Amino acid sequence: MSKGWSNYAQLVLLRAVSYLFAWGGLVIATFSIARASPAWPKAPLLVVGPALWPVLFPMWFPEMARLGNDSLVLLLLSLAWVVTRKAFDPRGKTFHFALLGVVCGLGLLTKATMLPFVAALGLFLTWCTWRARGDAGAVRASASRLVVFCLVTVAIAAWWYANNLIVYGNILGSNDAIALARQGGLLKGLSENFSLPRSILGMVGNIESFLWAATWSFVHPWRVMEIPLIILLVVVAVGWIWHAARAKAISSLDAIAALTLVLFIIALLQHTLVFIALLGAFSPGAWYLHSLAPVLAPWVARGLAEAAAWRRARPLVSALVIYPVLFLPFATALELFYFAGCFDEPSDVAHFGLTVVATCAAFPREVLRHLTVLGNPALALPLFGTGWVAMLIGFALVIRQRFFTPERRVLSPVDCCPAVNA
Repeated sequence: MSKGWSNYAQLVLLRAVSYLFAWGGLVIATFSIARASPAWPKAPLLVVGPALWPVLFPMWFPEMARLGNDSLVLLLLSLAWVVTRKAFDPRGKTFHFALLGVVCGLGLLTKATMLPFVAALGLFLTWCTWRARGDAGAVRASASRLVVFCLVTVAIAAWWYANNLIVYGNILGSNDAIALARQGGLLKGLSENFSLPRSILGMVGNIESFLWAATWSFVHPWRVMEIPLIILLVVVAVGWIWHAARAKAISSLDAIAALTLVLFIIALLQHTLVFIALLGAFSPGAWYLHSLAPVLAPWVARGLAEAAAWRRARPLVSALVIYPVLFLPFATALELFYFAGCFDEPSDVAHFGLTVVATCAAFPREVLRHLTVLGNPALALPLFGTGWVAMLIGFALVIRQRFFTPERRVLSPVDCCPAVNA
């Protein structure tokens, strides 16, 4: 379709399709939540959890703009999450687990970031089978679902990872793992390059890369401006933990989401150690976590709803949830100034001051003229502005509709196996 188009026009097409996949995934996840629980009073914050993800975590935007298959992973994962809800419903059938295997297999062929979710499903189904060991009928039913899911997933995706293992010596076929193997392996590299400060810096850098890593320009605002984003993440996590402790049980879906997050963090730590062993430096990569938004968004919404119910914390929570909406246009403006040539050297990006930004902003026509060399700011800026205003209005409506109203009922677990005791 794009044959004969300019490079710029083709990139616009690819990014538009990428965003279409990503937004489509969030819409599917949102409607799935809204339709799955008709019995409880729909608190807007919980129902629109997936839609709140880009509002609360602005790094979602540059991550989904990257042409790296992450938006396609998000779309497939949202479909997998819809099927997972049906599969773990008491009325779920073996067919649903076969369908789940199809979607997960396609996701694994798309990108290896699907692996934590697939592994979490497999481990949880295995645990369900072991837990039902006292009931022969329940064991057969659970084991058949596990076997069907695994066989279908393996039939679709195993050939790719097996080929990587044969050709490159590791299932991912990554350049980093290949280079590390040539240098003697992980243990040898860590014995030469490992240090505790580097490891701590790597963990902090990974958290920061989830909140804001910008584009590959790595243009960051002043570091202090990212502190509210970190506090918001902590508040959401504490809110969810408080909810789980108060409920004393979590649903199967929440358990799968938690296990997915744990496996992702383990993989991220391993990735960090590989880079320390290989180069003596850490490599951030937590932005891949945005692909898992359909699975983790209900967690985020639940944690935020719990935090919003704390009366003394409401002013803080209110400020924290509004801050990312304001952070996004400012951080994006810095990107525009950088690409317009306001910063002479890349090294200046980490230390730019208000003087440089103010000087550049004083000549908007010059900035637009420079940006025209790279793209079409006359189209991009109105689209960005329209989208930002629409997001702001939607978020304001959510706040208006019981944003700070505590839940009256606890969501009942959706299960093929009983709720997991916290």
